[in-house]
Amino acid sequence: MKKENYGKSLESLNLNSIKFETIDEFIDSIERGKEVGFKYSEKEYFVCYLDVGYVISQVNPEKDEKIYSTSKEVLGYSIEGKELKDIIVGAEITWRNV
Repeated sequence: MKKENYGKSLESLNLNSIKFETIDEFIDSIERGKEVGFKYSEKEYFVCYLDVGYVISQVNPEKDEKIYSTSKEVLGYSIEGKELKDIIVGAEITWRNV
């Protein structure tokens, strides 16, 4: 996210401005404990950090939950035969706390 958007609510931002510009930006965000929701192929997913590790799953319905030890392992999560690392930069971000 662009620095000029830090501290602003998502409602006040253009949705294109909350997209991740790089994979490193995504990794930095989840390593700092931020939560991310995104859509891919009309399905919604959610990523967060809990005491058990980095958790990612499809939501509504909740399924395909995976737990990873490191943030970089999350990039290998498979969605329709593609890894998250190949999806997240172009994905439609539906939730991102900043």
